[in-house]
Amino acid sequence: MRFIKSFLLYTLLFFAPWVLLYRTGINPMPIQSEDTLPSIFTAVAISKERTLYLDSYYDMLVDSYPQPDDKQQELGLTPFYLKKALDNQSGQTHYLSAFPITPAITALPVFMPPLLLGMPVSWHNLYVLSHLSSALTMAAAGVVFLYLIERYYLPGMRKKAVFLTFIYLFCTINFAVVSQAMWQFGTLQLFSLLALLFFNRALEIEAPNLSAKGASSYFFNIFMSGMFFGLAFITRPTAVLPWFVLLIVIYFSKYKNLGMLLGSMFTFVFGLFPALGFLIFYTGKFYRSFANQGYVEQIDVGWKSQVVNGFFGLWVSPSKGILVYSPVFLFIFVSIFFLVRKIKNRNFSGMDYQYVAFISIVFMHTIVLGKWKHWYGGWSFGYRMASDVMPYMVLALIPFLTSTAKEKFRKPFYLLVCVSFAVQLMGLVFFDGIWHAAYDKGYSDTSWLWSIRDSEAAFNIRRMLVKIGYLERACEVCEPSVFE
Repeated sequence: MRFIKSFLLYTLLFFAPWVLLYRTGINPMPIQSEDTLPSIFTAVAISKERTLYLDSYYDMLVDSYPQPDDKQQELGLTPFYLKKALDNQSGQTHYLSAFPITPAITALPVFMPPLLLGMPVSWHNLYVLSHLSSALTMAAAGVVFLYLIERYYLPGMRKKAVFLTFIYLFCTINFAVVSQAMWQFGTLQLFSLLALLFFNRALEIEAPNLSAKGASSYFFNIFMSGMFFGLAFITRPTAVLPWFVLLIVIYFSKYKNLGMLLGSMFTFVFGLFPALGFLIFYTGKFYRSFANQGYVEQIDVGWKSQVVNGFFGLWVSPSKGILVYSPVFLFIFVSIFFLVRKIKNRNFSGMDYQYVAFISIVFMHTIVLGKWKHWYGGWSFGYRMASDVMPYMVLALIPFLTSTAKEKFRKPFYLLVCVSFAVQLMGLVFFDGIWHAAYDKGYSDTSWLWSIRDSEAAFNIRRMLVKIGYLERACEVCEPSVFE
């Protein structure tokens, strides 16, 4: 019952701010990015027509959200967030999401009932349904995270578990971004946390050999963990990094028993197959080709950034950095210090292997995404491209929270928690794309992401000064009336 109450509370805290800010006109932007549109309309198409084809809604989409370089629709360009699929038999061209469909599928419990009962497919209704779905998905992830912490990582420390869940949900861009739109990230995090839950359930089972009592339960949980990692992978391919790292954890936990080691690794790998089979099925049936997807197309053309610039940008860029938008994560480095000291003192416990794994996942992810041309997340608030590994980032704080240094750093820690929360409130209130419109030069020249004077925070301060009449405009290209 307590977890149900938490779920309802989290949903309210995610959904209510958008309603308030949108209805009052403080932040009138109903959809954060065109990237989220395919998930919304795929949920509609499945609910009403039992298909992935978005043909019935193509005109509605391009009239409101056309291809950016064809806003007047004079060139007839298909928006970047859609893909075409040609039916060879009928010769008809169909339109589909350019992104994975798992967020749309998880949103069906929200979309399907009202649409089947006759709710019109209007923009207003879709705004409400998409925000509610996003809030529910992130709330569900929050509940799984809370249970995971209480059960495995901080048993008997309920207050710390609740506090860590608060950080996870409200002091990161989960609050300002992920819970506010139908991105892939909320669904990815939910699947990742469920995978981690079954992973820990397996590790707590004493099964010394393949025929021992409890072995079947152990392998079932390993399989379920692999299956949810598979679902995370087909949601965003970056989920393969945590899966691979935890495969190494399995090795270190079972390497002394060859039979259990091979059985565990095979089962963990085999767990990926249901999700991969589903991916192959729906791409073959609807997309006509596995290669006819946005992510597949970008494999050869997306790695255009300098990895050093992207990596450090993800961490410390004034307008996108993890440590700027959620400075509480500075204490990850304190956790690293204590883990290294444990290794030197030969005081390394079984759970410490997981903390090392989580920190490795975070740094591997930011190194890999640092090479991605849109490491800064495009037109979005904060470190969006690092949100795939958000659960691991927060879990990486636990070695610090359980260390002797906790009391010594108590005040700066709570101060950075408050700052992180305040930054997310800033995102809820201010993010509407205007800062990007004023300064965004794209991925070929990222100098705009390193400016302190023209950073997003500084720009938002100037916007407030314009509002109260202290400044005439917030930037050189801004019209004074934009902020009135």
